[in-house]
Amino acid sequence: MNQIDVFIIIVAGIPTIFGLTSGLLKNLLAFTGIATGLYVAIKFNSQILSYLSQFSWHSTVMNLVSFFTVVLIFYFAGILIARKISGINFITKTIDRIAGTIFGLLQGLLIASMILLFINTLDFIPHEIKRNSLLYDDVIEFAPDAFNVISELFPVTKSYINEIEFLNDSIP
Repeated sequence: MNQIDVFIIIVAGIPTIFGLTSGLLKNLLAFTGIATGLYVAIKFNSQILSYLSQFSWHSTVMNLVSFFTVVLIFYFAGILIARKISGINFITKTIDRIAGTIFGLLQGLLIASMILLFINTLDFIPHEIKRNSLLYDDVIEFAPDAFNVISELFPVTKSYINEIEFLNDSIP
């Protein structure tokens, strides 16, 4: 075990711990809440601003307040729903935490893989350290393998993945 292995364990370990403590439902529903909040804040911005116009605030302040308020409302609604669902009983809470741990580990491995791919393009890590690493070879291939699986499961993403590969190939 060398420096790269320690780096990989730390980078993969942090999201794993967050996944264990928060659970899969909280992570997914919080993300869904943010995405929905962004959509609603953008789609209904003019209606929200017309309501806020009764306050004598600067227009920039009203825009910011309306935007962030809507996003935060949907974010916290997602978290509240996740807590209610996962808190139904011990079994659902346990399954949620186990799934959250697995999801967090996958996130961490994906992040570590992308960082290693970027660092690898800079030829920053000596070849001997890479060769002596226990985890390097498997983790550096994790992101490309994950993108391949995603492109097979969701063919619509192939053009986006091809664009990323083109950008990656253009880096010297």
